Order: sequence, then C-alpha cells, then structure tokens
Amino acid sequence: MTAEIISKEPVAIPQLSKFLKEAKKEDRAEIQNKILDYSKKASKLTEANCDKLLAELKSLNIPGFTDDLAVSLANILPITLTEIRSLMSGKSNISPENFKKMQEILLKYSK
Repeated sequence: MTAEIISKEPVAIPQLSKFLKEAKKEDRAEIQNKILDYSKKASKLTEANCDKLLAELKSLNIPGFTDDLAVSLANILPITLTEIRSLMSGKSNISPENFKKMQEILLKYSK
C-alpha cells in the first residue's frame, strides 16, 4: 500500500501535538509516539496561542512572508531582532518596521 500526498502545508509543533493526540495511543506507530513526546517537550506555546500567533503574523501581510516562515517563528519563538533576522535570512525585502512588528507580536506570546 502506498500513500499519496494530497497537499503539503507547514505545521507548528503545538499543532502537530494536537494532531497526534487525536489518535489513540494504541493506534499510533512507535515513531508517532516519539514525535508526540518530543512535541510536548519542545513546544513553547499552547495550540491556542500558536494559532493566535500565526494568525497575527499572517495578518501583517508582509510581502515575501510565507507560512513556512510564520511556522518557524512560532516553533522557535525568537524575541530579539537579531534572532528574527537570522531566521528570515534571504528575505532582505522585509523592512525594519515589519521586523519590529513581528518582534512585538512574538514578545506578546513569549511570556
């Protein structure tokens, strides 16, 4: 039996955790249980806060700012401008004002 990929979309760690929790433990493969354990330890946000953070970042409508970048920010939760710029390397078209807006949003959720 082969699996067919229907679509791809980035998923933040808290969202992954919720997805895996929906399946019964006995129905999950061993690797899925290990991923769930990791996601519980590595997640810096609750799923609800992660969803809010992603929505706020996307609402900035920054040109060149993709869902992949938003998920990376949600997973790592950088708080300094230097950390944010490091994650956004290669996206030089993002203005300093937009970096500051992203930082303000990220700071709100890092507490």
